[in-house]
Amino acid sequence: MIAPVSDVKLGLYYRVPEPLNLLVAIVLIILGLLLAIWSGFAQLKIGRGTPVPAIPTQRLVAIGSYALCRNPMLLESMVYYLGISLWINSLSALMMTVLFLMGSVVYIKSIEEKKLEAKFGEE
Repeated sequence: MIAPVSDVKLGLYYRVPEPLNLLVAIVLIILGLLLAIWSGFAQLKIGRGTPVPAIPTQRLVAIGSYALCRNPMLLESMVYYLGISLWINSLSALMMTVLFLMGSVVYIKSIEEKKLEAKFGEE
């Protein structure tokens, strides 16, 4: 694993008490996976497509997890990766997760939302 090695090389030390860190990590990983299944199922069943750009949704999905969150796929990814970061007890993994979140938000706001607006319009 690269993250724990980079923590040592960069002198990034943080340690959450092991039982607490492992418990929270497991909860976050399971929650992230359940959110992924829920939002993926909604895209498949309601949107008649997938999160994969090669097989995009044909209809706008605005119920289920999509009624509660603007981008549940991004939320589930962040929850899942946060859980992994805690599991391996790595500050650099946590920082990479935050950078991934920031990059994803920029991409979604500048590119993906415009594509969706052009495809689904007022809907």
